[in-house]
Amino acid sequence: MTRKLRLHAAASLLGMMFALHPVMAQADPSNAAELTQDGEELSADVTQEVAGNHAEIQQLGNAHVADLHQRGGATAVINQSGASNRATVSQGYAYEAATYLELSQHGAGNEADVLQDADGNSASLGQYGDGNHVDLSQIGSGNTFTHEQIGNDLGIIVTQMGGATMTITQTGPGP
Repeated sequence: MTRKLRLHAAASLLGMMFALHPVMAQADPSNAAELTQDGEELSADVTQEVAGNHAEIQQLGNAHVADLHQRGGATAVINQSGASNRATVSQGYAYEAATYLELSQHGAGNEADVLQDADGNSASLGQYGDGNHVDLSQIGSGNTFTHEQIGNDLGIIVTQMGGATMTITQTGPGP
């Protein structure tokens, strides 16, 4: 079953059908969210506080979880395909410069935990394989992080405190 949902402004969501579990809450008319789900046991929880948030989530496959909390001036694009991938994202309020995240997870059992808690942070994360994990914290302003995991069972933990730019590619056995 394919479900497409677009929300602009304050909205409530229709009930849960066919094991697809989208939940969205928006606090301002300038917020926007678009959700596409095709598969079984898919879950997306989007909370948008304050103003100027944009979310796009695409889940293809089974048993994916996306939990996104945006507090203002944030954009997140999350793509998950395969099975049992999990994304937990918290984007803090951007006072002067927008915060941006692009996350792609393709394979099975990949996990991403992202905290963007200041102005002007940007991250592009790609996981291609199975059992990979990334934990990113961007605490200060003006950080840029680009990261790819290509293979299986790879992991990384990164904290950026302000004005840092990093590009990392991890490769391993598989996929």
